[in-house]
Amino acid sequence: LATALSLYGSTAIVGFTSLRGVYIAPCFSSGSDKMRVGIFGGAIVVFANLLLVCAVILGEVRVEDYRRDREGGDRDEKEPYQVERIATVLAVACMFLSALYTIFAVLLFLCYASDDVMGDDVQS
Repeated sequence: LATALSLYGSTAIVGFTSLRGVYIAPCFSSGSDKMRVGIFGGAIVVFANLLLVCAVILGEVRVEDYRRDREGGDRDEKEPYQVERIATVLAVACMFLSALYTIFAVLLFLCYASDDVMGDDVQS
């Protein structure tokens, strides 16, 4: 989903920046289409929320070892299982990406909202 959003956003909405710093306009756009920008911004917000939900779910992953409980072992004395560590790392990554996509959506909205306001001022 992230790859699809990235390809659609770069080819139809935002455009590219080359390695030399030159801006390359979107390939498949026909002028300034507010509907496309709105759909893309909404998809970014939904994806950020999906990442946030994944972060919460992955953050709650715990392994219960019932065999150790029967033998009288205490769970708090042992170090966490590898699966728990991986889930925690993925939860932090999902939280970071969720914040990053949210910031991008806000900047996208502010950029296109300021273009609309400036365009309305010029036409008036």
